[in-house]
Amino acid sequence: MITTVYISTVEILTWHFTFGFSIFTVVWLFLLFIISKWRNIYLDSPIDLLDVYQDKISIQKGNLTIEGNRIQKIHIKKYQFYTGLRIYENNGYLKILTTDNQLIVVRDIIDIMDLKKVIYKMKINNIEEEVK
Repeated sequence: MITTVYISTVEILTWHFTFGFSIFTVVWLFLLFIISKWRNIYLDSPIDLLDVYQDKISIQKGNLTIEGNRIQKIHIKKYQFYTGLRIYENNGYLKILTTDNQLIVVRDIIDIMDLKKVIYKMKINNIEEEVK
């Protein structure tokens, strides 16, 4: 609205206005491009990202395999509403802490709650096997 009032009251626009408005537009287009790239790169389903076996987890991006006996702690969390640009309905991240204190983080996983169920079932099965 301020831009409309300014344009309607001035006969010839100054170069300051044109330059400022075009810089503003370029910055916003760049930010929108970055956000769209983030969505295309990182939003993957657990089927595309991970292979979960009985005794290991294999992360396909980066060709990383974590043995079950090296896993010290698994933290799976859904993104909250206030996390800014990553507001998608059922997305989250996976953190794995290994016994040699390495922290592995896989971000922006679609259907994170389904992955959580699968990994916790695997964890329960491993505990039951150790007891037997």
